[in-house]
Amino acid sequence: MVAASVGKKQIGRTALIFVVLVVVVLIAFYVVGKLRDKSEAGEDIPGDTAEQRENYLASLGIEVDPTSAVAEVKVPEEFDERFTDYNAMLQTTGFDLTALKGETVKKCSYTVLNRSDLGSNISAVLLVYKGNIVAGHLLDVSTGALYPLFEAQTDAVQETILPTEQPEAQTGQTVEQPIEEETQETISQDAYPID
Repeated sequence: MVAASVGKKQIGRTALIFVVLVVVVLIAFYVVGKLRDKSEAGEDIPGDTAEQRENYLASLGIEVDPTSAVAEVKVPEEFDERFTDYNAMLQTTGFDLTALKGETVKKCSYTVLNRSDLGSNISAVLLVYKGNIVAGHLLDVSTGALYPLFEAQTDAVQETILPTEQPEAQTGQTVEQPIEEETQETISQDAYPID
């Protein structure tokens, strides 16, 4: 019979190899998860600056007054039926807010100059998260009807998430609305979708 002798040095090496393997596996899961989140979010659309947002809208054939209203809003942590419908509309244009539940986003609203087919008072609304456009829609300010950015023939989603009030701005100026943490808007169950 052959007796196997295991020394302290060999046990230490085996334990070290095991710990390294566990760390590598954990890092791999983290990286794969981040890549999956990024691929689910689709291609990044830069939107940190007013110029980037206006260029994106122009690429869709939407002409806007360069004056914009900017505010911070919070995506609900749980989507009710109306917000689920709103998110389904966003998905028709490649956007999806599911991964941003509970996150604060920048809401940028512009007056649209060339979509009178939808109404006389149309706004383009873009949501920006970490410098990228993550959602957007067209809003008939008069009726509250919402339309996808580039599928305007689709039936409108009728409820609005936030008030349509916009701060006054001079033409060509972007108005940044400072939001104190305690006054930050949270998208509530009573007011849907983000207008």
